[in-house]
Amino acid sequence: MSNSKPAVIESSDFEVTIDTENKIATIALFGVINLKHLVDSFSELVRHPDFEKNICCCYDCRDALIEVNLTETEIFYHFSAGMRSKRGTEYNIAFISGDEMTEMLVQFYRLFLVRSEIHIESFKTSEEAIQWLLESRLPIANGTIEPFPDQDAQR
Repeated sequence: MSNSKPAVIESSDFEVTIDTENKIATIALFGVINLKHLVDSFSELVRHPDFEKNICCCYDCRDALIEVNLTETEIFYHFSAGMRSKRGTEYNIAFISGDEMTEMLVQFYRLFLVRSEIHIESFKTSEEAIQWLLESRLPIANGTIEPFPDQDAQR
């Protein structure tokens, strides 16, 4: 991992950090989180000065209580799908879940992504999540890091 200091965007409800060397964004959520917080953190990610299209992302929910219902999860999916021209369509998302409800929402969100090249996994620790994001990419000739085209074939 890098020793360089990543740029950080903060609010009282979330913090967006991008590790430019490893090309991983982290969105740490704090306190009671609703749909507006998810939309705001996603919007800040794509506005971040170090953001790159298709960058992998780790959502750290250990210090958050996610109060988003299934309908709002679907609304968030449609919001993020509308941002794909900027966000990209081939990246991985790691969730660090703090509770069973968050884990259930992650599993529900995964259903929306089943026909996409966006892969999502859930973890208990940041080390596991970051390791998966690092291992789930393949360096290519021009020096950038891209997701594997078909991760399921590698499992």
